[in-house]
Formats: sequence, C-alpha cells, structure tokens
Amino acid sequence: MRWTKTLSRNSRRKLADEIWVQREFGLNHSRLEYSAARRLEHISREIDLVGVLKQRVARLKRPLRFFDSGAALIGVSADLKKLFGDKVEITALTLVHPNISTKSKRRVVRNAKHPERFYPIPTDDPKYAELSAKFQKEHRKAIDAARKDVKLIDHLKVGLIENQSTRTKQDVIFDYSGPLQHSLFAGRVADQYYKMLPRGGIVITTTKCIPVLKGKRFKLIYSKASCAVFERV
Repeated sequence: MRWTKTLSRNSRRKLADEIWVQREFGLNHSRLEYSAARRLEHISREIDLVGVLKQRVARLKRPLRFFDSGAALIGVSADLKKLFGDKVEITALTLVHPNISTKSKRRVVRNAKHPERFYPIPTDDPKYAELSAKFQKEHRKAIDAARKDVKLIDHLKVGLIENQSTRTKQDVIFDYSGPLQHSLFAGRVADQYYKMLPRGGIVITTTKCIPVLKGKRFKLIYSKASCAVFERV
C-alpha cells in the first residue's frame, strides 16, 4: 500500500475532527447515503456493483483499475478487495488517513455525540444520552475497522481529487456521495474524471450528479433509484 501525503499534519488533524463527524452526522443529509462508514452491502441496495466489476474484469487481461473517489473510511474498497483479490487494483482517495493518533481518535469520537443534528430530539430528552453513547460507539467501531481495512488497499491517497495524477488511466471511478456531489467545484471534478478515464471507462455516482456529468464527454448508461452510471465517450 502506498500513501500519497498531500495534506499537512495540522490539516489532517483538523479534518479528522470536522470531516468525519460531519459526514457521519451532518446536517440535511441522509445518514445512510452520507455515512463515512458505508460498506459494500449499502451500495448493493442501489446497484449490483460486484456484477458490474465482474463483467469488466472478464474483458481484461490485467487487473481492473478501480478508483474509489471520496472513500471516507475505506469500507467499500476493502470489501471489494476481499472479493476480487489481485483481479482488481484499488486506489482509494480520502481526506483523512485512517491511522490517526489515539488522541485524535478520542477527540473525533467525543465530538460525534450530537443526535439532535439528525434526529428531531431535544437535548433534555431522556433518550438523548442513550443516542449520544450509541453514536460514539458506532463511530469508534467504524474508525477501528478502517485502521484494519486500509491494509488491504493497493494505493491510498490523501487529498483532493483535483490534485491527483492522470497518468495511470482508471477503468472504473466510484464516486458515491463523494467530491462530485459535495465539492464546490463539481465541474473541475468532472474534468479530472474525464482525464483519468480511457474511452469506455465508467463513473459510478448518484443521480444528483447527472446534471454535472451529462453532456458530450459522458453518456448516461444506467439510472435507477439514487444511482447513475456514466461512460466516457
């Protein structure tokens, strides 16, 4: 596993406090859709990701290159690596390295204690403390799992998608509630994906990103529920 360091230590510590907590318990977001701890089983409810990759693996004489953009806690990438092994070369891009210090981990878990951000529950409700403890327990479990999962990934990159190299072409870019949906500069993200993919390569994303990708450079080939698949033309 190779780790490309593109953020300073202080930036990573700050992001560990803010980004993970925001993504797990952010305002105005579906907790399942925007969960940093999502796994392959969550994605499989929207699209047969394993089936899509199997078809593409069968066509290639080399490992399929899979780029997980906005990998958060690495769960989906780790699950795919366990299934496909050396048949898939996985690169995961996240904003925070999972191997944060124990001190930072305690701070992250302590900050993930605000159920009122998602559930309509007053802070003086008797169940508030119970929900708060449950959230912190889930978050601690997710971080511990990420520390193990990261060892499975072929390449781990920390930073922004716009700063990544486009020399090595990817076969599949997976951006599910990632930078394409949440970046302030979604157009730049789309430009980067176009450069990273060969003709015929695909982007798997959410239906919210259809207006960003739809055009001359990408063709919509699948759309169902909250999932959309684009092919680079």
